[in-house]
Amino acid sequence: MPYVKKEINYSEKLKHLEEGWTETYNSVRSDLEFTAGGEGMWNPEVYKLRVDDDRPVYSLPLLNPFVDTIVAPCRLTPPNISVNSADEKVGRLVNGIIRGIEAASGSSEAYSGSLQNSVASGLGWLYLEIVNEKQGTELRIKHSQDPLAIMIDPLSTRVDGADAQYACYRGHISKDLADRTYDNIEDGVIEKGSSTSTFFNVPDNSYPDVIWYCLTNEGMTITRTIGKTEVYGQDFPGVNKLPIVPVMGEQLYAGANNIRLGGLIRRGRGI
Repeated sequence: MPYVKKEINYSEKLKHLEEGWTETYNSVRSDLEFTAGGEGMWNPEVYKLRVDDDRPVYSLPLLNPFVDTIVAPCRLTPPNISVNSADEKVGRLVNGIIRGIEAASGSSEAYSGSLQNSVASGLGWLYLEIVNEKQGTELRIKHSQDPLAIMIDPLSTRVDGADAQYACYRGHISKDLADRTYDNIEDGVIEKGSSTSTFFNVPDNSYPDVIWYCLTNEGMTITRTIGKTEVYGQDFPGVNKLPIVPVMGEQLYAGANNIRLGGLIRRGRGI
């Protein structure tokens, strides 16, 4: 089915995403920086004062081994997806297809990587990517190394995000590459809500590169915007769930349109 460009209000969706995820993202970022050690383990003002005074600023990231203890079993014995069916032949066929997707994806790295982020900071992600291979279009199971790169519908209440109506995956692309590949890219960032620097601190000589996933009455639409320009779109009729799954740690708070998550680092820091 040919793609028909939708009138999607990206600015409105991004505003809602930022309103719902800003506090959690700030918390996740803080915990990940703490995990890395160094400056991230210090109060910024105290750290600056000590550096300015040429005083020592040692740090001992003692919580990392506890994170590794939890994640190690997943690395040694990776989980896998399985489907139960009343028809044994159908079950074997479907599970065989899934095993093939997992093997081609290197899914063990995706599972352990998303768990690592979840245990440390309270949030990781798994998602499906469509790739074009010589034998045709295939699915790959991926994880986002940067848990701050993905946002899903803040009104979603299911732990697996199955009721989310939209989501976005933000990245960046060099201006030279984008201008060679696409025509008439409009520079700039889609108008957003309150936390521009949190999600779109765009590096020099690059455009914001965002994949949007939106459910519609007919199914799901995936679009890609570079700068302010939509450069790709595809419809998936009959699809009623987004191909993005949050891997959550501990839910600390979930008020109206506000999500708060934490992991082992948050507990260890005692804040």
